[in-house]
Formats: sequence, C-alpha cells, structure tokens
Amino acid sequence: MELLQLKYFQSVAKYENITKAAKELHISQPSLSITIKRLEDELNVPLFNRKGKKIELSVFGKNFLKHVDSIMSQIENSKSEILEMYGQKNTHLSITTNTSFFLSGVLKEFLMVNSDITLTQSIINEYDEIKGKLQDRSIDFAITSPSLDDPDVETIDLIEEEIVVVIPKTHPLAHKKFIYLNEVKDEDFIEVAENNSFKNITNKLFEQAGFSPNVIFEGDSYIISELLETKRVISLAPVSICLKSKSDFYSILRLKDKNKTRKISISYKKGIHLSELSKKFLEHTIDYYKNSWYTVENSDNEHIRYIFSDVLNKE
Repeated sequence: MELLQLKYFQSVAKYENITKAAKELHISQPSLSITIKRLEDELNVPLFNRKGKKIELSVFGKNFLKHVDSIMSQIENSKSEILEMYGQKNTHLSITTNTSFFLSGVLKEFLMVNSDITLTQSIINEYDEIKGKLQDRSIDFAITSPSLDDPDVETIDLIEEEIVVVIPKTHPLAHKKFIYLNEVKDEDFIEVAENNSFKNITNKLFEQAGFSPNVIFEGDSYIISELLETKRVISLAPVSICLKSKSDFYSILRLKDKNKTRKISISYKKGIHLSELSKKFLEHTIDYYKNSWYTVENSDNEHIRYIFSDVLNKE
C-alpha cells in the first residue's frame, strides 16, 4: 500500500466522483480508476458501491476513510513541525467567513503587528463547503455565525451578542430601553442582508412574535443609518453593527423576547499542528472579540450606555 494510493482514495471519497477527483489530482480518469481498483484488491474489500456511473463509499470505505484521514493529517502535522524546527516558518494564512463584517477590525490590527505575512480572505455561505475546506486544509480558519458543528472541526465561541431594534430617534418608542418585538408589528422594516444565518435568526424572532414584517427594503447593514434618515422605518440588527456606526439619527432598543442573540465562532481543523502564525492569529482573534468587538462598556454614546446600564452596572 502506497501513500499515493491513500491520497487518491481520499480525493475520490471526498467527491464520490471519479471525474471531479481526477481533475483535482491532475491525472486521467482511467489511471485513477485503476489505482482505486488495485487498492480494493489489496484490501480484498469493496471501498465503493458502484451503481452505473455513480459511486458511493461502502461501509468498508467509510471506516477506511477515517484511518486514511488520520494518517494524512499526521503526515501534514509532522511536515509542519519539522519545517518550523528547521526555521521555515509559515507566513501565509487563509481565512473564510460567511460575512466580511466578522473580520471588521480583526485583520487590520493583526496585519499592523504582522506586516511580513500574506493573507487570503474569502466569503463562503455554504457550511458544508466551509467544513470541506477546513478538513482538506485549503483554509486555515473560518469565522462564522452560527457556529460550525462537526466532529472533525474545533470550534471556539468568540462572543454572543444581542439582536436589537434600530429605530429613528423621532419615533414615539425611541425613548424606551426595552420593547417586545410585536410592539412594532405595524411598522415598515428594513431587512439587513448580512447573510442567510442572520436572516434565519430574525425570521424566528418574527415568528415567535406572531407576525410577518412588512419589509420595504433589503440591503447591506452599512446603509441602515442612511435609510433611517430618509424614512420612518425599523430594522433588527446585531448590536455590534450599531456600536460601529457613528450615526446620530437612530436609537437602539433591546428586546424582551427570547432567543434574541447570536454566537460568532472561529473554527479550524481538529487535531492539526497549529503553526506559530496560526496560534498568533487565533489568540489575537479571541482577544479582539473579547475586548474590542462588543464595546458597550467603552462607548461614549450616552443612549447606548443608558439602555445597557443593567449590564454595565454588574460587577
């Protein structure tokens, strides 16, 4: 049994498709099929069930894949450790997220103190794709909401933040600290098109409140303040967006409703050797979210300090 056979098997198992695996491996389909057949002959078990041109992992293949993934991961870990011992340090990071807002401020501060590195950032909305890229190590970290839930992925919660009501200062309810969402059921709404996961949270909040909102605009979170200036509309938004905005044209109200928070988490492949650079980024991100992301206690905005006074006064 050769290492190349295991690599080929891992790729075919990933796609359950010879054509896609051959393309990824840059070899011909016949050569790949022959390699997999030889591996099966050597093990004397079918690793794949074949139905015409379609293939899927057999029960033997699924079990074998667990061991192959472990072997390949250990090899990658050993390679990384040896290169670091030799002095060849990793200088590149690849990060993905399901909304670029989660990297607001994080990358800027990290690059300011690590100017000699290169960094690739992408946006992926499909969670299965994110998990796949973490597992094959084509990306180093993913920052997402909600959290990734996978036994092969290590996930650390960065913060749990409130969803608040964003309302014009001229609105009759603007003086309040807390409201129930159904108190504004007859209003026009702007929907923050941050990503599908946030929309899922707000949809559940509306369903819980017993009404469907009259949405007159759906758009980027950064233009909420501009729209609030032009028309009396309301929006649900993560409080961090409000804290990072400098607009004085709206107030924020906290919700009395349940399930009004979201978690933001960072994930990476479980069991891998983290390079010195990866460790730095992980520690930096955790610290940034803890001390700089949800900065209610540091806010100079009197309205924000007022509505969060119960939180700020806790010891």
